[in-house]
Parts: sequence; structure tokens; C-alpha cells
Amino acid sequence: MRRKALAAVAVLLTVATLIADQKSPRKITDVAPVYPLDSLQRGDEAAILVELRIAPDGAVDSALLLRSACPRLNNAALVAARQWRLEPRIINGRGTPYTIIATVDFRLGARKPARMAPDACVWRDAKPLT
Repeated sequence: MRRKALAAVAVLLTVATLIADQKSPRKITDVAPVYPLDSLQRGDEAAILVELRIAPDGAVDSALLLRSACPRLNNAALVAARQWRLEPRIINGRGTPYTIIATVDFRLGARKPARMAPDACVWRDAKPLT
């Protein structure tokens, strides 16, 4: 029993070391979200938090909405994030699937309307958790 516990601890320490040695993945292909026309006219701005499952080759396998202050922008955020490509994570010489949390930002800048709609979404930073 004690031997199994020690073996389990050794495995956990090895996994923790592998994870700690991994740098944050770099985005290779960045696709900007397309602003929905309604959101442009209203003056919506938001940071949408998404969870991305990354395939061994760096392609986005799936995107899940985690947090949003502006539901009108959710679909556009997911469509853009699904087109991203990130650096593959290589462990023991092989590409390995992984999960990250990222933000998809919607900022109008110079495109901001002179008068924003009363129900326009207002910018709030959404920091990724990992």
C-alpha cells in the first residue's frame, strides 16, 4: 500500500514538473472577431472569456463560452476563436492536446458611435484564468 502511494506521488511530481516547464502557447493564427452590425450600432464593447481545447496540431478543437457581459457578442467571439491556431504543445516529442482560457476582445476605438445606445455593453477587462 505504501509503495503504491509513493509511486502515485512520484507520478504527480513528474506531471507537475512537466506542466511547470511548459510556456504559455503562442497564437500562430489570429482571427479577429467580426462585429455584429447591431453591436456596432449600439456601441457594444466587451471582453469575452472562452475555454479552448487545442488539438495536438495546434488547431482549436472546441470553444466554450465561460463568461460574457454582452450576449450579443458571444457567437462572434466563438466563431473567431474556433479559427485560431496555437503552437502545438510537444511532450516527449509528440503533440499533446491541451486546454487554455483566453479572451476575445471587442473594442470599437474610432468606430464608436457618437451616441451609444442606453443598453450598450460597456467594456470591462476579463483576465484569462490560465
